[in-house]
Amino acid sequence: FLRNFLLIGTEIVIAFRGSNSPIDDMVDWATNAAWSPDTQDPPYQLLDAWNYYQLVKAENPTATISFTAHSVM
Repeated sequence: FLRNFLLIGTEIVIAFRGSNSPIDDMVDWATNAAWSPDTQDPPYQLLDAWNYYQLVKAENPTATISFTAHSVM
């Protein structure tokens, strides 16, 4: 799970890396397709992303935060 943020003035962009191999890509799509918020806990990547957001927000409470993500594949 790779993530980072960029602070420009009072704006922060949090970036997450997605899949970086064909196998990762297939596993990610299968996980996404199988997940149901009504019956299952969220995937660990979602929890990691939420926790990272909370950390960045706590350290920069007045910043405007946006998100981006990419996959290498």
